[in-house]
Amino acid sequence: VFYDLGWAETKGTGFKTEILVLKRLGFPEPSWINDEKNDTFTIIFPYPAEQVTPQVTPQVTPQVEVRDRMARILTFCEEPRSLKELMEFLNLKDRKNFTNQILNPLLKKEYIKRAIPDKPRSRFQRYITVKKK
Repeated sequence: VFYDLGWAETKGTGFKTEILVLKRLGFPEPSWINDEKNDTFTIIFPYPAEQVTPQVTPQVTPQVEVRDRMARILTFCEEPRSLKELMEFLNLKDRKNFTNQILNPLLKKEYIKRAIPDKPRSRFQRYITVKKK
């Protein structure tokens, strides 16, 4: 997902980059659990010590939340989804904020596309993740 969003140069580097940044900020190193049988893995991020300053938290939290929501939308939109379904999936109520902060940037960067491109305001409009090659 990080590669598809452009947050990693190649597949597999997104987590490495994030871990390096966390280390630089003084966070404990995460641990990994590989489940080769199901072809999945889990990363466990230990709760950080009280090293993060109050100034950093308000600045970083909204950016992280938006990125997380974008990544979740990309996975959710592997099947065509309506705007209402997307907002319900993220448990959001503010349509304008959702559209400006999450949906439009994903459309602009061509991570998702409209199912009916010539009618962006159609009540039948659906959004689907663009498969990158």
